[in-house]
Order: sequence, then structure tokens, then C-alpha cells
Amino acid sequence: MLYSRSNGTSQVFLDLLPIVLSDQVWSEKSNQTALVFLLKVYLQKNVDLFLVENRVQQLFNIFRSLCTRKTSRVDGLELLSHIIQNLPLSVIQPYLTYVIDILTILSGVCV
Repeated sequence: MLYSRSNGTSQVFLDLLPIVLSDQVWSEKSNQTALVFLLKVYLQKNVDLFLVENRVQQLFNIFRSLCTRKTSRVDGLELLSHIIQNLPLSVIQPYLTYVIDILTILSGVCV
């Protein structure tokens, strides 16, 4: 529903975002691909939603969490791709070392 909206983000989806960013919903592996898709849509529709509170930190924590599990690494990398595409560089810059560390560990695992 959020994906098909052409005129912004409804209040229902604004209220849903803190839940989507919470650790509890990410514990179930079967939810992860759908949740990543939902976060990608949020990022595309209204990046400003992530520029408040600690939501950027939460996005990078989700990325890290997904990348630590072999079964969800692709989802983690897909989320990272959309974070980089949609968030301003000034917001991402403090996390670049963090991301490089995770990607370096992954490259060692994938060899």
C-alpha cells in the first residue's frame, strides 16, 4: 500500500515506522525480506523520516544484524544499497568506517 501511494506517507505508515525499526520484528527470519522491502519504500518515499531521532543508527544496526547471518546477507546488502542511494552523504559519512568494517568481515567470510 505504501509502495503504490503517490501522494506521500499516510499517518498509518508514519505510526508503523518505529515498529518496523524495532529489534523485535527483525527476530523472525521469515519477516526480514518483506521488512527490507518496506524500509526501501520508506527511504524512497520520504527520506526525512529517517533524519530524526536515532533512526539512521537503527538502519545501520539492522544492516549489521542482517549481515551477521548467512541467510540474510543479501537482504542486508540490499538495505545498505538503498541507504546509500537515498540518505544524504553528510548523514551517512559518520557510519562509513562501521560499514567498511562489516563489509571487510563479509569479504573474508565469502572467500
